[in-house]
Amino acid sequence: MKIKNLYVYLALAICLPAHADLSLSGSPSIVDRTELNKNYTALAKLLSKELGEPVHYVAPVSCQGYAQALRKEQYDLLIDAPHMAAWRVAKGLHTPVAEAKTTLNYLVVVPASNTTIHSAEQLITHPVCVQSPPNLSTLIFLNQFPNPMQQPELRMYDAQAGKPQKLLSGECDAAVLPANVYQYKFDQATQAKLRIVYVSPPLPGYVLTASNKLSAEKRNALAKHLTTADPAGDPLLQALNKAGVNDEDPGKVHWVEVKPGALKGFDEVLSQNAYGWN
Repeated sequence: MKIKNLYVYLALAICLPAHADLSLSGSPSIVDRTELNKNYTALAKLLSKELGEPVHYVAPVSCQGYAQALRKEQYDLLIDAPHMAAWRVAKGLHTPVAEAKTTLNYLVVVPASNTTIHSAEQLITHPVCVQSPPNLSTLIFLNQFPNPMQQPELRMYDAQAGKPQKLLSGECDAAVLPANVYQYKFDQATQAKLRIVYVSPPLPGYVLTASNKLSAEKRNALAKHLTTADPAGDPLLQALNKAGVNDEDPGKVHWVEVKPGALKGFDEVLSQNAYGWN
């Protein structure tokens, strides 16, 4: 009888789904991974407490590996740019939780001495310094050129601070930059050497999404917390901002509800302009 019961227990253990921790991650980044990993690990601990179940941080690998991991549903909580969040939602892999109340804008700049280029459309066949796809700034820029035979020559250069030197040395005729990098990271002397020829429309901020592994009840409770708390005095919001929102004061960035349709079309920016995201 005891042996029979043992077989029953073993059969149940095999058939019943094993409970696994929730996994937290974000898109691959060029910033210092040591600091980023530290911030995400701290966020995972606070999310574990908030959700009442274990959350562990899984560092993303390459962009190609990230896409594969998303398709295999290896991440349950993700913070990244709106085009990637929109892609997951469109594929039915994740549901939006909340959006950082920030505006993403991108600029195309040329040397101030260049008097011939006055718009992005004039950059066809010209070398342009960009971040490696699927960076949102690069894809938004490429979206201006629907004909693949009539596009700029992209030169991948991920270090934002070095792009003015690339421009002024003649390695690139233009560069794509986040507006906040231009505004806050470049001094007036550097800005004076550049001229803006294109400003992207305002884009949604960074988005937190969750897989179906997180119950709707817990997802809604988390969304309520994030969208009603004051980041100045809320450790969870501050940790979320440190991990997922670049170049912003973590004590000042609020989060809001993701409105229906807010991410519509951003998945196509990714799938149509970046290899491996169709």
